[in-house]
Amino acid sequence: MHRRKAEELLYSDIPEHLIAVEFVNHNKNILSFVKDKTMIGFFNYDSLINNPKIGDILKVRIEPVGTEGFHKAFTLEKIEDSTDVNLPALKIISGTIRLPENKGFGFIDDIFIPPNLVESSGLTDGQTISVKAILSYNKSKKEWGWKGLEVLV
Repeated sequence: MHRRKAEELLYSDIPEHLIAVEFVNHNKNILSFVKDKTMIGFFNYDSLINNPKIGDILKVRIEPVGTEGFHKAFTLEKIEDSTDVNLPALKIISGTIRLPENKGFGFIDDIFIPPNLVESSGLTDGQTISVKAILSYNKSKKEWGWKGLEVLV
Protein backbone atom coordinates (compact mmCIF):
# COMPACT_ATOMS: atom_id res chain seq x y z
CA MET A 1 0.00 0.00 0.00
CA HIS A 2 2.68 2.53 1.02
CA ARG A 3 5.02 1.32 -1.71
CA ARG A 4 2.38 2.02 -4.35
CA LYS A 5 1.78 5.57 -3.11
CA ALA A 6 5.52 6.23 -2.89
CA GLU A 7 6.03 4.98 -6.44
CA GLU A 8 3.18 7.14 -7.73
CA LEU A 9 4.84 10.20 -6.21
CA LEU A 10 8.34 9.23 -7.28
CA TYR A 11 7.40 8.44 -10.89
CA SER A 12 4.52 10.90 -11.34
CA ASP A 13 6.39 12.74 -14.11
CA ILE A 14 6.43 9.55 -16.23
CA PRO A 15 3.13 9.15 -18.10
CA GLU A 16 0.99 6.06 -17.54
CA HIS A 17 0.15 3.88 -20.52
CA LEU A 18 -2.34 1.08 -21.05
CA ILE A 19 -0.63 -1.78 -22.86
CA ALA A 20 -1.45 -5.35 -23.85
CA VAL A 21 0.90 -8.25 -23.19
CA GLU A 22 1.81 -9.83 -26.54
CA PHE A 23 4.36 -12.46 -25.46
CA VAL A 24 5.84 -13.73 -22.17
CA ASN A 25 9.22 -15.38 -21.58
CA HIS A 26 8.77 -16.77 -18.05
CA ASN A 27 12.36 -18.08 -17.93
CA LYS A 28 13.83 -14.60 -18.36
CA ASN A 29 10.94 -12.64 -16.73
CA ILE A 30 10.54 -10.59 -19.91
CA LEU A 31 7.29 -9.60 -21.56
CA SER A 32 6.62 -8.03 -24.94
CA PHE A 33 3.88 -5.44 -25.15
CA VAL A 34 1.94 -3.36 -27.63
CA LYS A 35 -0.06 -0.19 -27.05
CA ASP A 36 -0.67 0.76 -30.67
CA LYS A 37 1.35 1.05 -33.89
CA THR A 38 3.54 3.76 -32.33
CA MET A 39 4.45 2.01 -29.08
CA ILE A 40 5.77 -1.56 -28.80
CA GLY A 41 8.63 -3.13 -26.91
CA PHE A 42 9.57 -5.35 -24.02
CA PHE A 43 10.67 -5.11 -20.37
CA ASN A 44 11.66 -7.17 -17.36
CA TYR A 45 8.59 -7.72 -15.18
CA ASP A 46 10.42 -9.39 -12.26
CA SER A 47 9.07 -8.11 -8.89
CA LEU A 48 6.32 -6.12 -10.65
CA ILE A 49 3.77 -8.83 -11.49
CA ASN A 50 3.35 -12.56 -10.95
CA ASN A 51 2.57 -14.82 -13.88
CA PRO A 52 1.56 -12.35 -16.62
CA LYS A 53 -0.34 -13.85 -19.54
CA ILE A 54 -0.67 -12.98 -23.20
CA GLY A 55 -3.64 -10.64 -23.57
CA ASP A 56 -3.36 -9.15 -20.07
CA ILE A 57 -3.95 -5.40 -19.98
CA LEU A 58 -1.50 -3.48 -17.83
CA LYS A 59 -1.29 0.11 -16.67
CA VAL A 60 2.42 0.94 -16.67
CA ARG A 61 4.94 3.70 -16.32
CA ILE A 62 7.80 2.79 -18.64
CA GLU A 63 10.62 4.51 -20.47
CA PRO A 64 12.62 3.30 -23.48
CA VAL A 65 16.25 2.34 -22.91
CA GLY A 66 18.36 2.41 -26.07
CA THR A 67 16.91 1.81 -29.53
CA GLU A 68 16.18 -1.94 -29.57
CA GLY A 69 12.72 -1.79 -27.94
CA PHE A 70 13.85 -2.46 -24.36
CA HIS A 71 12.01 -0.43 -21.70
CA LYS A 72 12.54 0.13 -18.00
CA ALA A 73 9.32 -0.46 -16.06
CA PHE A 74 8.78 1.70 -13.00
CA THR A 75 5.19 0.89 -12.03
CA LEU A 76 2.78 -1.79 -13.18
CA GLU A 77 -0.82 -2.58 -12.36
CA LYS A 78 -2.85 -5.37 -13.95
CA ILE A 79 -6.31 -4.26 -15.08
CA GLU A 80 -8.62 -6.99 -13.81
CA ASP A 81 -11.85 -5.72 -15.36
CA SER A 82 -11.14 -4.70 -18.93
CA THR A 83 -14.80 -4.32 -20.01
CA ASP A 84 -14.60 -0.54 -20.37
CA VAL A 85 -10.98 -0.40 -21.54
CA ASN A 86 -10.48 0.89 -25.07
CA LEU A 87 -7.06 -0.24 -26.22
CA PRO A 88 -6.23 0.03 -29.95
CA ALA A 89 -4.06 -3.10 -29.68
CA LEU A 90 -6.99 -5.41 -28.85
CA LYS A 91 -10.20 -6.16 -30.69
CA ILE A 92 -12.90 -8.80 -30.97
CA ILE A 93 -13.71 -10.18 -34.39
CA SER A 94 -16.32 -12.67 -35.56
CA GLY A 95 -16.24 -14.60 -38.78
CA THR A 96 -15.66 -17.86 -40.59
CA ILE A 97 -12.29 -19.50 -40.04
CA ARG A 98 -10.31 -20.73 -43.04
CA LEU A 99 -7.86 -23.55 -42.25
CA PRO A 100 -5.37 -24.16 -45.07
CA GLU A 101 -4.96 -27.90 -45.57
CA ASN A 102 -2.19 -29.52 -43.46
CA LYS A 103 -0.97 -26.20 -42.04
CA GLY A 104 -2.34 -26.17 -38.47
CA PHE A 105 -3.08 -22.44 -38.46
CA GLY A 106 -5.99 -20.45 -39.83
CA PHE A 107 -7.41 -17.04 -40.69
CA ILE A 108 -10.57 -15.07 -40.07
CA ASP A 109 -10.36 -12.44 -42.81
CA ASP A 110 -6.80 -11.15 -42.33
CA ILE A 111 -6.48 -12.19 -38.67
CA PHE A 112 -3.95 -14.97 -38.10
CA ILE A 113 -5.18 -17.79 -35.86
CA PRO A 114 -2.09 -19.58 -34.48
CA PRO A 115 -1.83 -23.39 -34.36
CA ASN A 116 -2.06 -23.57 -30.55
CA LEU A 117 -5.42 -21.77 -30.64
CA VAL A 118 -6.73 -23.91 -33.53
CA GLU A 119 -5.76 -27.08 -31.66
CA SER A 120 -6.79 -26.12 -28.11
CA SER A 121 -10.19 -24.89 -29.32
CA GLY A 122 -10.77 -27.79 -31.74
CA LEU A 123 -11.50 -25.41 -34.61
CA THR A 124 -12.63 -26.75 -37.95
CA ASP A 125 -12.58 -25.20 -41.41
CA GLY A 126 -15.68 -23.11 -42.13
CA GLN A 127 -16.64 -22.76 -38.47
CA THR A 128 -18.07 -19.37 -37.40
CA ILE A 129 -16.31 -18.08 -34.28
CA SER A 130 -15.46 -14.93 -32.33
CA VAL A 131 -11.89 -14.31 -31.23
CA LYS A 132 -10.06 -11.76 -29.17
CA ALA A 133 -7.14 -10.53 -31.29
CA ILE A 134 -4.00 -8.51 -30.57
CA LEU A 135 -2.13 -6.12 -32.82
CA SER A 136 1.21 -7.66 -33.72
CA TYR A 137 4.26 -6.51 -35.66
CA ASN A 138 5.83 -9.11 -37.95
CA LYS A 139 9.54 -8.22 -37.95
CA SER A 140 10.43 -10.51 -40.87
CA LYS A 141 7.70 -9.04 -43.12
CA LYS A 142 8.05 -5.54 -41.58
CA GLU A 143 4.28 -5.15 -41.34
CA TRP A 144 1.47 -4.91 -38.81
CA GLY A 145 -1.18 -7.56 -38.50
CA TRP A 146 -3.61 -9.15 -36.05
CA LYS A 147 -3.18 -12.44 -34.18
CA GLY A 148 -5.92 -14.39 -32.40
CA LEU A 149 -5.46 -14.79 -28.63
CA GLU A 150 -8.53 -16.66 -27.49
CA VAL A 151 -11.76 -18.06 -28.84
CA LEU A 152 -14.74 -16.46 -27.15
CA VAL A 153 -17.76 -18.56 -26.23
